[in-house]
Amino acid sequence: MTQLRTRCGTRGRYAKSEAKREAILTAALQVFAESGYAGGTLRNVAEHVGISPANIFHHFADKQALLLAVLEQRDEWARTVAFRPGDFGLLLGIIDLADALSHTPELVRVYVMLIGEATSPAHPAYEHFRSRRNIYRDLLAERFALAAERGIYRGKFTPADAASSVIALLDGVQLQWTVQPDAVDMADIMRTALGALIDFDALRGETQTPTSSPNDN
Repeated sequence: MTQLRTRCGTRGRYAKSEAKREAILTAALQVFAESGYAGGTLRNVAEHVGISPANIFHHFADKQALLLAVLEQRDEWARTVAFRPGDFGLLLGIIDLADALSHTPELVRVYVMLIGEATSPAHPAYEHFRSRRNIYRDLLAERFALAAERGIYRGKFTPADAASSVIALLDGVQLQWTVQPDAVDMADIMRTALGALIDFDALRGETQTPTSSPNDN
């Protein structure tokens, strides 16, 4: 009975710890979206949660670790939305991602705020954004190259350049959406752009196989 109580108590403490960690991440997302990494403070985050700044260090080593955890959580969410099964699932998934982003304004704002700050190699998120951009560029380039092999690629430039342009466009529409959300349809813009690069109608006859995700690289 004592062992059972101990185990139950341990699980209860773990659940409370995880709940607190999630609350801190949610608060940090809001703070960084509003003030950026430079302007947002751990005190701001703690006030949102209703704890002291010192309590944050029970879950995250420092402010940088908290920032990277926020970005990784956003990336994980984006992967679940964007990675459809199939040879060209990622291309279709980008449209899904753009649509989902229009319903999650905090995720858009934190991305736009932080990627604008992280242009300097000295910024703690610089390497994160650089590496993720390289991974997605390579994955998209592979999809466009495969489309070219199958005769359904419409682009006038190389698959690598097409991949870079899609990433740049997705970044850009998020920025425009933060300024004029009612005037910018992110999903429609991405659908139109991708439709100029690949024949989506032809995809219906393609054999579907799983697409790799950044976690597999």
